[in-house]
Amino acid sequence: KSADLLISMGLNPENEILHTLAFLAGVMLWSQ
Repeated sequence: KSADLLISMGLNPENEILHTLAFLAGVMLWSQ
């Protein structure tokens, strides 16, 4: 899955931003 995600992100810069924001939001929720 990681490889597919990286490929998807590489082909879609806009999706990369969304994935990054989603990841950061998940980390923030997890650290609370």
